[in-house]
Amino acid sequence: MWKRGSVLVLVVAVLVALLPAPALAAIGDRRDDYNRDGVSDLLAINQEQAAGTVGCLYRWSGTGSGGLNAAARLGCGWGDYQRPAAVGDMNSDGVGDVMAISDNIYEQKCLWRWWGNGQGGLGNGAVVGCGWETFDTLIGPGDITNDGKADLLAMWATGDECLYRWSGNGQGGFSAAVELGCGWEQYRDLTAAGDLNRDGHPDLVAIAKNTDCMYRWYGDGRGSFGTGYQIGCGWTGYFDLTGMTDLNRDGNGDLLAKAYVGNFSYALFAWYGLGGGGFTAAHRLGTGWTFMDLI
Repeated sequence: MWKRGSVLVLVVAVLVALLPAPALAAIGDRRDDYNRDGVSDLLAINQEQAAGTVGCLYRWSGTGSGGLNAAARLGCGWGDYQRPAAVGDMNSDGVGDVMAISDNIYEQKCLWRWWGNGQGGLGNGAVVGCGWETFDTLIGPGDITNDGKADLLAMWATGDECLYRWSGNGQGGFSAAVELGCGWEQYRDLTAAGDLNRDGHPDLVAIAKNTDCMYRWYGDGRGSFGTGYQIGCGWTGYFDLTGMTDLNRDGNGDLLAKAYVGNFSYALFAWYGLGGGGFTAAHRLGTGWTFMDLI
Protein backbone atom coordinates (compact mmCIF):
# COMPACT_ATOMS: atom_id res chain seq x y z
CA MET A 1 0.00 0.00 0.00
CA TRP A 2 1.30 3.47 -0.91
CA LYS A 3 1.85 5.83 1.98
CA ARG A 4 1.55 9.59 1.72
CA GLY A 5 5.28 10.06 2.38
CA SER A 6 6.19 7.57 -0.33
CA VAL A 7 4.03 9.37 -2.88
CA LEU A 8 5.67 12.69 -1.98
CA VAL A 9 9.16 11.24 -2.47
CA LEU A 10 8.12 9.77 -5.82
CA VAL A 11 6.68 13.09 -7.03
CA VAL A 12 9.84 14.99 -6.00
CA ALA A 13 12.04 12.44 -7.75
CA VAL A 14 10.02 12.76 -10.97
CA LEU A 15 10.17 16.56 -10.88
CA VAL A 16 13.96 16.50 -10.36
CA ALA A 17 14.34 14.10 -13.28
CA LEU A 18 12.38 16.48 -15.52
CA LEU A 19 14.60 19.48 -14.74
CA PRO A 20 16.92 20.47 -17.61
CA ALA A 21 20.45 19.15 -17.26
CA PRO A 22 23.09 21.78 -16.50
CA ALA A 23 24.98 23.03 -19.54
CA LEU A 24 28.31 21.24 -20.01
CA ALA A 25 31.23 22.37 -22.12
CA ALA A 26 31.16 21.22 -25.73
CA ILE A 27 34.23 19.59 -27.24
CA GLY A 28 35.22 22.92 -28.80
CA ASP A 29 35.56 24.26 -25.26
CA ARG A 30 37.61 21.32 -24.00
CA ARG A 31 40.76 23.00 -25.18
CA ASP A 32 42.96 21.07 -22.75
CA ASP A 33 41.78 17.46 -23.20
CA TYR A 34 44.50 15.58 -25.09
CA ASN A 35 43.49 11.98 -24.42
CA ARG A 36 39.72 12.08 -25.04
CA ASP A 37 38.68 11.28 -21.47
CA GLY A 38 36.68 14.50 -20.94
CA VAL A 39 39.05 15.78 -18.23
CA SER A 40 41.43 18.71 -18.49
CA ASP A 41 45.14 17.97 -18.88
CA LEU A 42 47.95 20.38 -18.02
CA LEU A 43 50.86 21.36 -20.25
CA ALA A 44 53.97 23.18 -19.02
CA ILE A 45 57.43 23.99 -20.32
CA ASN A 46 60.51 23.34 -18.19
CA GLN A 47 62.80 26.39 -18.00
CA GLU A 48 65.46 24.87 -15.71
CA GLN A 49 68.84 25.51 -17.34
CA ALA A 50 70.78 23.31 -14.90
CA ALA A 51 68.76 20.22 -15.72
CA GLY A 52 69.69 20.35 -19.38
CA THR A 53 66.03 20.13 -20.32
CA VAL A 54 65.21 23.79 -20.91
CA GLY A 55 62.37 24.26 -23.37
CA CYS A 56 60.91 20.77 -22.95
CA LEU A 57 57.14 20.32 -22.97
CA TYR A 58 55.46 18.12 -20.35
CA ARG A 59 51.89 16.88 -19.93
CA TRP A 60 50.02 15.92 -16.77
CA SER A 61 46.73 14.16 -17.51
CA GLY A 62 43.84 15.01 -15.20
CA THR A 63 42.66 12.37 -12.75
CA GLY A 64 39.02 13.47 -12.98
CA SER A 65 38.89 14.20 -9.25
CA GLY A 66 40.72 17.52 -9.40
CA GLY A 67 44.29 16.25 -9.38
CA LEU A 68 46.98 15.39 -11.91
CA ASN A 69 48.77 12.19 -12.84
CA ALA A 70 52.54 11.87 -13.25
CA ALA A 71 54.29 13.99 -15.87
CA ALA A 72 55.07 12.75 -19.38
CA ARG A 73 57.62 14.55 -21.55
CA LEU A 74 56.28 15.29 -25.04
CA GLY A 75 59.37 16.84 -26.60
CA CYS A 76 61.87 19.70 -26.43
CA GLY A 77 62.74 22.75 -28.52
CA TRP A 78 59.85 24.88 -27.28
CA GLY A 79 62.19 27.71 -26.33
CA ASP A 80 61.90 28.88 -29.94
CA TYR A 81 58.27 29.90 -29.43
CA GLN A 82 56.44 32.52 -27.43
CA ARG A 83 54.36 30.97 -24.68
CA PRO A 84 52.10 28.39 -26.36
CA ALA A 85 48.36 28.17 -25.76
CA ALA A 86 45.96 25.25 -25.42
CA VAL A 87 43.46 26.26 -28.07
CA GLY A 88 40.80 23.55 -28.15
CA ASP A 89 39.76 21.36 -31.04
CA MET A 90 40.80 23.38 -34.09
CA ASN A 91 40.34 20.63 -36.70
CA SER A 92 37.12 18.95 -35.48
CA ASP A 93 38.71 15.63 -34.50
CA GLY A 94 37.62 15.80 -30.86
CA VAL A 95 41.09 16.44 -29.41
CA GLY A 96 42.68 19.59 -28.00
CA ASP A 97 45.40 21.28 -30.06
CA VAL A 98 48.24 23.71 -29.31
CA MET A 99 49.36 26.97 -30.96
CA ALA A 100 52.31 29.31 -30.46
CA ILE A 101 54.10 32.24 -32.13
CA SER A 102 57.70 31.74 -33.27
CA ASP A 103 60.17 33.70 -31.16
CA ASN A 104 63.23 34.14 -33.42
CA ILE A 105 64.19 37.84 -33.45
CA TYR A 106 65.84 37.42 -36.85
CA GLU A 107 62.79 35.97 -38.59
CA GLN A 108 59.18 36.91 -39.24
CA LYS A 109 56.81 36.03 -36.41
CA CYS A 110 54.66 33.13 -37.56
CA LEU A 111 51.76 31.30 -35.93
CA TRP A 112 52.33 27.57 -35.53
CA ARG A 113 49.97 24.75 -34.62
CA TRP A 114 50.30 21.19 -33.34
CA TRP A 115 47.36 18.78 -33.60
CA GLY A 116 46.60 16.62 -30.56
CA ASN A 117 46.84 12.94 -31.42
CA GLY A 118 44.16 11.78 -28.96
CA GLN A 119 46.65 9.75 -26.93
CA GLY A 120 48.05 12.61 -24.88
CA GLY A 121 50.68 13.71 -27.39
CA LEU A 122 51.04 16.18 -30.26
CA GLY A 123 51.81 15.84 -33.95
CA ASN A 124 54.41 17.77 -35.90
CA GLY A 125 54.31 21.56 -35.95
CA ALA A 126 53.08 23.44 -39.02
CA VAL A 127 52.92 27.14 -39.90
CA VAL A 128 49.39 28.59 -40.01
CA GLY A 129 50.38 32.09 -41.07
CA CYS A 130 52.94 34.85 -40.51
CA GLY A 131 52.80 38.55 -39.65
CA TRP A 132 52.18 38.11 -35.90
CA GLU A 133 54.88 40.59 -34.82
CA THR A 134 52.41 42.87 -33.04
CA PHE A 135 50.61 40.12 -31.11
CA ASP A 136 51.46 38.19 -27.97
CA THR A 137 49.63 36.40 -25.14
CA LEU A 138 47.79 33.80 -27.19
CA ILE A 139 44.66 32.55 -25.44
CA GLY A 140 42.61 29.54 -26.48
CA PRO A 141 39.12 30.24 -25.11
CA GLY A 142 37.42 27.28 -26.80
CA ASP A 143 34.25 27.92 -28.78
CA ILE A 144 33.14 31.48 -27.97
CA THR A 145 31.01 31.95 -31.11
CA ASN A 146 28.70 29.01 -30.34
CA ASP A 147 29.28 27.28 -33.68
CA GLY A 148 31.03 24.19 -32.31
CA LYS A 149 34.47 25.31 -33.52
CA ALA A 150 37.31 26.47 -31.30
CA ASP A 151 38.44 30.09 -31.65
CA LEU A 152 41.59 32.05 -30.83
CA LEU A 153 42.33 35.23 -28.86
CA ALA A 154 45.52 37.30 -28.79
CA MET A 155 46.65 40.60 -27.34
CA TRP A 156 47.92 43.54 -29.40
CA ALA A 157 51.42 44.02 -27.97
CA THR A 158 52.08 47.69 -28.76
CA GLY A 159 50.51 50.68 -27.01
CA ASP A 160 47.15 50.03 -25.33
CA GLU A 161 46.69 46.29 -25.08
CA CYS A 162 43.69 45.40 -27.24
CA LEU A 163 42.13 41.95 -27.41
CA TYR A 164 41.42 40.36 -30.79
CA ARG A 165 39.43 37.30 -31.82
CA TRP A 166 39.89 34.93 -34.74
CA SER A 167 36.92 32.61 -35.30
CA GLY A 168 37.95 29.05 -36.12
CA ASN A 169 36.64 27.35 -39.26
CA GLY A 170 36.92 23.80 -37.89
CA GLN A 171 39.72 22.92 -40.32
CA GLY A 172 42.61 24.61 -38.54
CA GLY A 173 42.15 28.04 -40.10
CA PHE A 174 40.52 31.28 -39.02
CA SER A 175 38.41 34.17 -40.18
CA ALA A 176 39.75 37.73 -40.15
CA ALA A 177 40.64 39.33 -36.82
CA VAL A 178 37.97 41.21 -34.85
CA GLU A 179 38.87 43.67 -32.08
CA LEU A 180 37.02 42.99 -28.82
CA GLY A 181 38.23 45.95 -26.77
CA CYS A 182 41.31 47.65 -25.33
CA GLY A 183 42.64 48.60 -21.91
CA TRP A 184 43.79 45.14 -20.88
CA GLU A 185 47.19 46.43 -19.76
CA GLN A 186 45.73 46.95 -16.28
CA TYR A 187 45.42 43.16 -15.82
CA ARG A 188 47.86 40.28 -15.60
CA ASP A 189 47.53 36.56 -16.25
CA LEU A 190 44.50 36.89 -18.52
CA THR A 191 43.30 33.35 -19.19
CA ALA A 192 40.32 31.39 -20.46
CA ALA A 193 38.63 29.72 -17.52
CA GLY A 194 36.14 27.35 -19.09
CA ASP A 195 32.43 27.77 -18.39
CA LEU A 196 32.10 29.43 -14.97
CA ASN A 197 28.32 29.95 -14.85
CA ARG A 198 27.07 26.85 -16.69
CA ASP A 199 25.55 28.72 -19.62
CA GLY A 200 27.57 26.73 -22.18
CA HIS A 201 29.91 29.61 -23.06
CA PRO A 202 33.61 29.90 -22.09
CA ASP A 203 34.60 32.81 -19.85
CA LEU A 204 37.74 34.82 -19.04
CA VAL A 205 39.47 35.72 -15.78
CA ALA A 206 42.43 37.98 -14.95
CA ILE A 207 44.07 39.67 -11.96
CA ALA A 208 44.16 43.47 -11.64
CA LYS A 209 47.76 44.69 -11.38
CA ASN A 210 47.06 47.50 -8.90
CA THR A 211 44.91 45.55 -6.43
CA ASP A 212 45.66 41.85 -7.09
CA CYS A 213 41.91 41.27 -7.20
CA MET A 214 40.45 38.78 -9.66
CA TYR A 215 37.93 39.76 -12.33
CA ARG A 216 35.80 37.60 -14.58
CA TRP A 217 34.17 38.24 -17.96
CA TYR A 218 31.31 35.98 -19.07
CA GLY A 219 31.25 34.86 -22.68
CA ASP A 220 28.12 35.97 -24.54
CA GLY A 221 28.09 33.11 -27.08
CA ARG A 222 28.49 35.60 -29.93
CA GLY A 223 32.28 35.88 -29.88
CA SER A 224 32.64 38.53 -27.21
CA PHE A 225 32.49 39.01 -23.45
CA GLY A 226 30.44 41.00 -20.95
CA THR A 227 31.59 43.60 -18.45
CA GLY A 228 34.33 42.66 -16.00
CA TYR A 229 33.19 41.81 -12.47
CA GLN A 230 35.40 41.56 -9.39
CA ILE A 231 35.06 38.15 -7.72
CA GLY A 232 37.73 38.23 -5.02
CA CYS A 233 41.05 39.67 -3.86
CA GLY A 234 44.17 38.31 -2.19
CA TRP A 235 45.89 37.00 -5.33
CA THR A 236 49.17 38.83 -4.58
CA GLY A 237 51.32 35.72 -4.21
CA TYR A 238 49.90 33.79 -7.15
CA PHE A 239 51.06 33.94 -10.75
CA ASP A 240 51.09 31.92 -13.96
CA LEU A 241 47.29 31.73 -13.71
CA THR A 242 45.94 29.07 -16.06
CA GLY A 243 42.28 28.28 -16.72
CA MET A 244 41.24 24.65 -17.03
CA THR A 245 38.03 23.56 -18.71
CA ASP A 246 37.14 20.88 -16.14
CA LEU A 247 39.50 19.14 -13.70
CA ASN A 248 36.94 17.31 -11.58
CA ARG A 249 34.12 16.31 -13.96
CA ASP A 250 31.53 18.71 -12.53
CA GLY A 251 31.10 20.75 -15.73
CA ASN A 252 32.54 23.94 -14.23
CA GLY A 253 35.68 25.78 -15.29
CA ASP A 254 38.62 25.61 -12.86
CA LEU A 255 41.90 27.47 -12.25
CA LEU A 256 45.52 26.60 -11.59
CA ALA A 257 48.34 28.89 -10.43
CA LYS A 258 51.77 28.78 -8.82
CA ALA A 259 52.94 30.35 -5.56
CA TYR A 260 56.21 30.50 -3.65
CA VAL A 261 56.07 28.31 -0.53
CA GLY A 262 59.60 28.77 0.83
CA ASN A 263 62.96 27.01 0.51
CA PHE A 264 63.24 28.09 -3.13
CA SER A 265 60.20 26.00 -3.96
CA TYR A 266 56.98 26.79 -5.84
CA ALA A 267 53.77 24.83 -5.39
CA LEU A 268 50.82 24.32 -7.71
CA PHE A 269 47.36 25.28 -6.46
CA ALA A 270 43.89 24.58 -7.85
CA TRP A 271 40.57 26.40 -7.45
CA TYR A 272 37.46 24.53 -8.56
CA GLY A 273 34.56 26.38 -10.12
CA LEU A 274 31.28 26.43 -8.19
CA GLY A 275 29.02 26.95 -11.20
CA GLY A 276 27.87 30.42 -10.20
CA GLY A 277 30.95 32.33 -11.31
CA GLY A 278 33.01 31.78 -8.17
CA PHE A 279 35.58 29.26 -6.94
CA THR A 280 36.38 27.10 -3.96
CA ALA A 281 39.28 27.86 -1.63
CA ALA A 282 42.76 26.99 -2.90
CA HIS A 283 43.80 23.32 -2.96
CA ARG A 284 47.53 22.62 -2.95
CA LEU A 285 48.38 19.95 -5.54
CA GLY A 286 52.13 19.62 -4.92
CA THR A 287 55.55 21.24 -5.08
CA GLY A 288 58.36 21.03 -7.62
CA TRP A 289 56.92 23.59 -10.04
CA THR A 290 59.69 26.18 -9.70
CA PHE A 291 60.87 26.04 -13.30
CA MET A 292 57.62 25.09 -15.00
CA ASP A 293 55.74 27.65 -17.14
CA LEU A 294 52.10 26.62 -17.21
CA ILE A 295 50.15 26.58 -20.48
